[in-house]
Amino acid sequence: MNITQPSENALFTVFGLLEPTPPKKPRGEPLKTFKLDSLHVFEYRQVLSCKCACSRSEPILLAPQDFKKITRLNQLYACPLCIQEFRDAKTTKEKLEVWLRQNKPEIESKRHLYLPKHTKILFDTSSGTTIRTKRAVYQAFFEAPLAPDHFVLSKCNDEFCINPYHLMVARSPAGKITPEMKHDVILWSSTLGWSVLQIQNQIKLKYGRSVSKRSISSIRRSWQPSNAMKMS
Repeated sequence: MNITQPSENALFTVFGLLEPTPPKKPRGEPLKTFKLDSLHVFEYRQVLSCKCACSRSEPILLAPQDFKKITRLNQLYACPLCIQEFRDAKTTKEKLEVWLRQNKPEIESKRHLYLPKHTKILFDTSSGTTIRTKRAVYQAFFEAPLAPDHFVLSKCNDEFCINPYHLMVARSPAGKITPEMKHDVILWSSTLGWSVLQIQNQIKLKYGRSVSKRSISSIRRSWQPSNAMKMS
């Protein structure tokens, strides 16, 4: 990973300081640490060292007396590289991709990750089409473009979780509905009273395949009580 050196005007870009005090270099161990948006701030006796979560830029040094003067000029406090990426991002998809790149080092595999507002579909300006949110997350985080016959599934069985480590890729089969899957749809509907969404998620877990809600509803409509008796 290439590490970007902060420019001379980084203190203005990030903190809005027109005439900052020349900062000194950190010495010894930090007295305390705290988080300021995307910045991890390490407070030393004579200087504050602000490291961005993206780990793509060198820490920005800030004199302690200037900390009280900082002004929020952007959506968040971050390194100049991250700030510029957020400025360039126009759509929700682009902003989500930027956020994933910037916070990649801090995303943990053991925790769920959610959007502030859940959405299943995003608009892709590059192609002029829509894209499923989890597909966009997987491609952006792992930097792995997916083929049209690939689809993204959740390993954690949480419909709203978008943690990239909880996602998996499977190849879309040519024949999606098998006799075994049809049998399970009828069984789960008749004996357990499961909803279409519950059945859809269970099929993903059991067979590793994605079946549309329309297909499941069609099977349920064609089901007759006499069929359930023959199955039992």
